[in-house]
Amino acid sequence: MAIKKETLIIIFIIAASLAVTLFCQKQGITSKYIIHDDVVQYVPPIYALHKGALNDALLDNDLMLKYMVIKDSPGHLYLYYIFSFFIDPLALSKVLPFILAPLGAVLLFLIGKKLKNTTVGFFSSFIFLFYIWTLWFGGFLAGGYAKAFAFPIFFFFLYFLLSKNQIGCLAVLIMQILFYPPVAVISLMIYLFDLLEKKGNAKKEILFFIISSLVCFILAYLIYKRPNDFLGPEVSLSEMLRMPEFGPFGRDPLFGSGILNFLKSEDMSSIFLSPVMPYLSACFLIAAFYLGKKLFRLPAIIFHIFITGIIAFLLAYIFLFFLFFPGRYLEYTLPIFLILVSAFAIEKLIASTDSRKIRAFLYIFFICMITSLNIPYLKENVFNYNRLFYKFVMTTPEDSLIAGHPYDMDPVTTFTKRKVLVQFELSNAWYKNYYSKVEERTRDLFGAYYSDSLGDIYKFFKKYNINYLVVNKSYFNAEYLRNKQYYIQPFNDYIDKLVRKNEGKFVLMDSKIINKYKVYEDAGGYFIISFNKENL
Repeated sequence: MAIKKETLIIIFIIAASLAVTLFCQKQGITSKYIIHDDVVQYVPPIYALHKGALNDALLDNDLMLKYMVIKDSPGHLYLYYIFSFFIDPLALSKVLPFILAPLGAVLLFLIGKKLKNTTVGFFSSFIFLFYIWTLWFGGFLAGGYAKAFAFPIFFFFLYFLLSKNQIGCLAVLIMQILFYPPVAVISLMIYLFDLLEKKGNAKKEILFFIISSLVCFILAYLIYKRPNDFLGPEVSLSEMLRMPEFGPFGRDPLFGSGILNFLKSEDMSSIFLSPVMPYLSACFLIAAFYLGKKLFRLPAIIFHIFITGIIAFLLAYIFLFFLFFPGRYLEYTLPIFLILVSAFAIEKLIASTDSRKIRAFLYIFFICMITSLNIPYLKENVFNYNRLFYKFVMTTPEDSLIAGHPYDMDPVTTFTKRKVLVQFELSNAWYKNYYSKVEERTRDLFGAYYSDSLGDIYKFFKKYNINYLVVNKSYFNAEYLRNKQYYIQPFNDYIDKLVRKNEGKFVLMDSKIINKYKVYEDAGGYFIISFNKENL
């Protein structure tokens, strides 16, 4: 009978998780062009790993494609690559949330069951399956990128740790390094706290922990920290503070208008910016008050999760960027601590009565309350990237290089499998060698885009062997130019000078000159030019 009850609970959890995931991803199912914005960084490398023009470009060190391959974690990259023989990577990015969300919820149910019983497991997973889709900065699972695997592989580790399965723990730790290293840091610290809390002889466990830690550190160094000539050295904190790329209008606005804004930025303290944290914290406070002294008699691992998150968060601040963004260490610990404590309080209240009817009422009441509290905060976290000009670009030779405004170029490789000169999403200034090339390309691009000379555009084409330039007419209208928000800093100031110098004389808007070079124009406000034998 107990097995049947547990099976029904798991079925309910899976069904509820799928329903919430469908609600948050329903737009993406209706059109292939509606995706999470990070997908444009992680799908093109999969195409480039297969034989063809993109693969040739990757082997020739194409700037954008090679950075995408290096930027991705190897576990995520090669998982997509393997599955790409059976399913298109773009489709896989939409399917994975429907696998990872229920998987995470079921694993947390099993963890809660091990900690106490099925009631703790059920309410932990039920709160969690809503929580993961409520974060304002993109959600944990949308797009199926590397970060989407973090909770499931974290929960696998906790489950094996509670099961005293050391081989399982090591296997999952390696998986965490391959997919999302910050979770491995969290898991190792929890592992250590678990060993310190044990009484008696734990020499074998300590030796295994040391071996596991060494394996993880060596793997992490070889994959992520080894010097790379293509990327070059990382910029230092002192350099970041002086660079507009990390200021309020840069690509990575970590510091806002100063160091205090840095402490409040998404990547540094992201969990505190979640709109559900106030009510989740309030639920915890009520639960803690209700549990009273029993709060401190909860399973030690719950407190290990909380303490680990705080310590890792502080260490990531002290060794800034060496341990990735500090906020990541709170994202996977603090909410789970709050959720588990709340679930224990709910279980205590339900168990306090012998009446089956009252218990059933309390189950239904808490299910409805959790649902109603979370529904207003559910986020779809997808964007519509549909553009008419993709169809033309797909007719061009496969080895074509496409240039255009970096915002417009972001999805081009994803939907057309053509190389692009520079993208906004990949214009990060973290690495000196890589960014120096991005910066040069970006300045040259806008120098041609807002030029008053056809010769400048032709030289730009020749310098980079560009085949086509995509022009967005909306970037030339009077209102847009008056707003002076052309692009991120430091390029915005450079573009503004070009605009003030050449306004009214932009050659790309001079139909008498440019019509000769147009090879495509659509009703969506885009046209494409190319220099070829016929029009030169």
